[in-house]
Amino acid sequence: MCSSVWANPKGPVFWHYPGPQGNAIQAALLTERTRDDAQHLLASKEVRAYLKTVQFPDSPGCLDDSAICAQRPQAVLQALGFSARVDARATRTDAGYTATFVMTLASGNKAKTFTGEGSDLEEASRAAFNALRGQGTLVLELTPADASFRIDGRPYGQGNGRYIVSAGRRVIQIEAPKYRMLEETLEIQPKTTTTLKAQLKPAFARVSVVTEPSQSRVFLDGERWENPQKLRDVEPGKHTLRIEAKGHRTFNRDVEFKPAVEHALNLKLVPKEARWRQALRTPHEDTQTHAWTLKASLGGVSLRDGTLGVDAGSEKTFATQDDSAGLLDLSLDLGYRSDHWIFLVGGISFQLGGADTEAKIETIGAPVTLTDVGRTILRGGWTGVRYSLWRIEAYAMGGVALALETFDGKLNDAYSGSKIRPLLGADFGVNYHFDAHLFAGTSGRIEFGFDGRPAAAFLVSGGWAFNPEGWF
Repeated sequence: MCSSVWANPKGPVFWHYPGPQGNAIQAALLTERTRDDAQHLLASKEVRAYLKTVQFPDSPGCLDDSAICAQRPQAVLQALGFSARVDARATRTDAGYTATFVMTLASGNKAKTFTGEGSDLEEASRAAFNALRGQGTLVLELTPADASFRIDGRPYGQGNGRYIVSAGRRVIQIEAPKYRMLEETLEIQPKTTTTLKAQLKPAFARVSVVTEPSQSRVFLDGERWENPQKLRDVEPGKHTLRIEAKGHRTFNRDVEFKPAVEHALNLKLVPKEARWRQALRTPHEDTQTHAWTLKASLGGVSLRDGTLGVDAGSEKTFATQDDSAGLLDLSLDLGYRSDHWIFLVGGISFQLGGADTEAKIETIGAPVTLTDVGRTILRGGWTGVRYSLWRIEAYAMGGVALALETFDGKLNDAYSGSKIRPLLGADFGVNYHFDAHLFAGTSGRIEFGFDGRPAAAFLVSGGWAFNPEGWF
């Protein structure tokens, strides 16, 4: 009888487990078997399920074949439709266990014994089961040559060579570090050599790209990459990576991706021009809020010489101011700003100084020294424009003002007088906004009187922008 009959009997095979190790042998075989072993009814419930489908004959068929009744076990197997019976036992040895499977064919051939040894009962049972199935030779030619492989999910060996494998349909899984696993299904025939040539492909590289600016467009080998922040599998080797973003230089390079390596790229594009230039062209939102402003300024004033015509008392008149007077200025302004317009609702300036300034008093004709010059200036309704670059705001505004001027002088006697003068004024300045509320800056103010004596002031200031609906 050829071995293929023993390895693959036709029809269901009844398994019987006499002895104390029966349950353990059965559990080991149920784990070991594959779909090619479907004809082996290993579990009792499988046998019962099969018998429910069998119609028992009225007689064992001795009249047709007297040999059947001469061998009662075979007669029962044939009557029930079994092709074979296997009695599975195991014994303890010094080295572990020996499993013995005795197969009796329903066709009447002499029973055949299959054995297997192992350090434990499960290993011995698998070995005996493989012997019962029959064995063939598997020749592996692998690239890389040191790849390891599994058979039906169990580690089996490593590298090229010849391996003895139990017969049947076997799933071969070949793997190696930095290579993709290869899976092949082979039909191993008893006493037959099967050759498998396998060349593993390098494992994928895993790549993700985070860009700045985040709205950049990413292309891999010319193809748009829609979600570059998410890891994706990429064939190892050189690839062309291109990143584009408005206002930035395009990144375009060949990048080497290594197999089985995770490449998390963080790329920051270079702006086409310096960031400070971009910032200067774009107004910061802190400068764009519509708000009321309260500003305090401190600076110096140069009041030019000219005609005074100020009553000095005792029928005397301050006729002229012959020298420029230097004054200290303190100003308070309440205003309102919009995107591009600026309004001075009301402002007041206090100016004091002018000591040792030369002047003349009419009717005396002699020079008089001014000991003090004071000015109180009221401004209101000034209008202007503002222009913001980043946090810097430049502005220009102008309007009318009213000045109350006082003069104190001394020759032999003390003289004093005052005068109210209408003025035209203009203010040019620059502010820096630290946030939406606090700002500071410098400005130059020019005032023209209808009777001459213009004044120029240089001021430094600080202020607070607020909204009455929500001060902070």
